[in-house]
Amino acid sequence: MFDSPVEKLQHAEDVRNSALTRCREFDAALAEQLRIYRRQRAWRVMLWFRKAYALWTESPVRGKLRFLSFAVHSLFGRGNVEQFDLSFPSLSDYIPLAMRTSFRDPPLVNGVCRPNKYDVVVLGIIDFDFRFQRPQQIATVFARRGHRVLWVSPSRFLPPESSRPFEVIELHENIWEVRLRAPDTDIYRKPLSAEAAAAMLRDLLLVYADCGMAESCIIAQIPFWRRLAVALRERTGSVLLYDCMDDWDTFPDIGRFNVEEEAALARECNVLIVTAARLREKFAARGLQPLLVRNGADFELFNAPATVSAFLAEAARPVIGYFGAIADWVDIDLIAAAAKARPHYSFVLAGNVFGNDVGALHRLPNVRMLGLRPYEEMPCLLHGFDVCMIPFKLNRVTQATDPVKLYEYFSQGKPVVATGLPELEPLRELVYMAKGARDFARLLDEALAEKDASKKARRIQFASENTWAARVDVMDAAIREAFPLVSVLIVTHNSAAYIQTCLESLYANTAYPRFEVIVVDNASSDETLDLARAHPMAHLIAMPENTGFAAANNVAVRESKGQYLILLNADTVVPPRWLGRLLAHFRKDATLGLAGPMTNFAGNELKVNPEYTDRAEMERFAEGLYRKNRGTAFDVGVVPLFCGMIPRKVWTEAGPLDERFEIGMFEDDDFSIRVRKAGYRVAGAKDCFVHHFGQGSFGQLSAANYQTIFDRNRRLFETKWQRPWTPHAVRAGVRPPGHDRRFDPAAFGRSAADRVSTGRV
Repeated sequence: MFDSPVEKLQHAEDVRNSALTRCREFDAALAEQLRIYRRQRAWRVMLWFRKAYALWTESPVRGKLRFLSFAVHSLFGRGNVEQFDLSFPSLSDYIPLAMRTSFRDPPLVNGVCRPNKYDVVVLGIIDFDFRFQRPQQIATVFARRGHRVLWVSPSRFLPPESSRPFEVIELHENIWEVRLRAPDTDIYRKPLSAEAAAAMLRDLLLVYADCGMAESCIIAQIPFWRRLAVALRERTGSVLLYDCMDDWDTFPDIGRFNVEEEAALARECNVLIVTAARLREKFAARGLQPLLVRNGADFELFNAPATVSAFLAEAARPVIGYFGAIADWVDIDLIAAAAKARPHYSFVLAGNVFGNDVGALHRLPNVRMLGLRPYEEMPCLLHGFDVCMIPFKLNRVTQATDPVKLYEYFSQGKPVVATGLPELEPLRELVYMAKGARDFARLLDEALAEKDASKKARRIQFASENTWAARVDVMDAAIREAFPLVSVLIVTHNSAAYIQTCLESLYANTAYPRFEVIVVDNASSDETLDLARAHPMAHLIAMPENTGFAAANNVAVRESKGQYLILLNADTVVPPRWLGRLLAHFRKDATLGLAGPMTNFAGNELKVNPEYTDRAEMERFAEGLYRKNRGTAFDVGVVPLFCGMIPRKVWTEAGPLDERFEIGMFEDDDFSIRVRKAGYRVAGAKDCFVHHFGQGSFGQLSAANYQTIFDRNRRLFETKWQRPWTPHAVRAGVRPPGHDRRFDPAAFGRSAADRVSTGRV
């Protein structure tokens, strides 16, 4: 049957994955069905009797007293019965551990993600493949834009005793599901304990480390995750976004802990997003300033040319359509009344039924229930609808509901008849808003007879302007604004050979989402200025004369706005995720005042032996250095300012660079001493690397001029500090900088094969 052992292994892996997928689908369906049951009054009554019986039989006297106290509290709605809820085993838990473990190595979380995009960690409210809704739509847009999306499953966990701390499974391009070790978890009804949150945090930090993550946004979609989200934010420096999609205060079946956790999460998160105006009012009343980001449409999918679904080919016209969950917020009585009033209309509903008795609809000959259909079929169904409906009940839950289906209906310009949802009021000119069943049927007639062709065009225009991509634009801007601003300051002087490569690598490989670049040119006579202007995002300052390294950097600092400063030489090339990795050390250590990366060209402990020949190899080398030394920093005497990061407050306390060192040399020795005297550490980040060509400006000096400047500045340094200067030295086993090969800046970005083919060495 199989031609090779590899094919056998692949088949075994496919069978394993298929079995696990079916088990997960069963677990998800069971969890959703239980959630629906738990929202019903009968379930709450059953739990009340379970607790009442347990208290009554607890002991002859104490149990009776506790029962009476519980009964009295229940009269006022304060009888807590959640601890007596039923728990059910997960089918996945009965699969042997060997079966849950892939036969192959776990996939690398790299994909086609762009190295200048921050990562997105979703603490989900549903599993990714459950129903394609707002959470998945937003994640998909981020993934399409090159962000790595790690979706932490809310119902698919590894057992606590698993030898593997996590499992990563590729779902779609740039989207991975992360399964953590955890006990039985119910995100709606059981709070996340401190112990479970701490265990999840340990495992998630391993995910961060193994994936080389430095800059990320955590999106919490339900308050259950608050403990984990806040702790992860503190440990990683991530931005925490709470995407509030529902008014949990109004959900009768939600655990009270979720309401309490939400109050704290809304205050603690960096970005608070709500989907409805009612939710914005709710948080504004608490003194918060939420950002309203409504739902949207996958306009390209729903507006694309479509054929009428085969399910509608034989349906009598006109067709009144609905797709989406047929949950307890859908008014079945309203639909039945409208169908009875208009027996010559076909009513078609597509979607799973949750917690709703739809027997009345099944008994009507002009109502057809299609069940759950694949998301990709929705445009074809929609194409066959003559009028769409949103028949939601009007209650506390739906007061804060912004129906996704409205944007999807509008993508094809369909007329929509809806109940009077508050969030639809601003669209009254485009939506037929009904008051009661009789009015609903009347408006169906009016929508079918619609003669104003401009309404269709206006609906389509509305949908095209309210896409998920547009929503992510707003979210992305808020996320970026929540990161501390970092100012990258570059001083140039006749740096034409380097500046273009430096800036290109900076913009291509900086995943940190909020930074500015200021280039101060010291009166270059070559093409430096023209090459720098080719990067319009950089702010360029042209000095009329060569003021020297220290003075030009001081000008750059005065022009900058960042909370953190990075002095970066033009003769450098940065690898992916360099900035976030350097900044991570400052988040971890408040006493750190100045830090620099490891490099191939330096005269002190920050130098390593370069094991690469071109830029691509350098980037792999930098990644290997990170994985070997992640999170490690060590004290050094001096951070060479070819690349050095300083918090602005430290710069203010230590003072600017001493401009008496003029052209350069010894200003970094001087500044390192002043940072330590201000009470801060000076360190090297062993997990961060920046390539340094070396002598980008000083290499243009004659040997005599170089020595003159060196001697003069050494005397200045020794006079200022009243001590002899101690020459720098590399670590044992590391070659001095002059013993390594010199890289040609023009050839460095090419592959080794390309350089050989062109004869360039």
